[in-house]
Amino acid sequence: MQKYAAASQVIVRLQDQDGELRFEVTDDGRGFDPGTVRKGSGLTNMQDRLDALGGSVALTSEPGRGTTLRGTLPGAASLPTRNRLTAAVGVLDPVHA
Repeated sequence: MQKYAAASQVIVRLQDQDGELRFEVTDDGRGFDPGTVRKGSGLTNMQDRLDALGGSVALTSEPGRGTTLRGTLPGAASLPTRNRLTAAVGVLDPVHA
């Protein structure tokens, strides 16, 4: 966040609600217009991994107003056994999942 956003503060929220893990990461950085910036591999990789686990991710930002990344994941009990471990360590091999 410091590298691109020039943020001085980042807030991370995690919540277990209705069998889902919900997360939100918000910064007070410079923000950007998502409609004019090409999506990089970092966000694409996050989306791919969350999709593979049945989750979702969304990004909102505005120049001068920071950026927020929100997402959801199904609760660990609803994941296939192999994906519980890979989700916990943040690694997913979609070829062998």
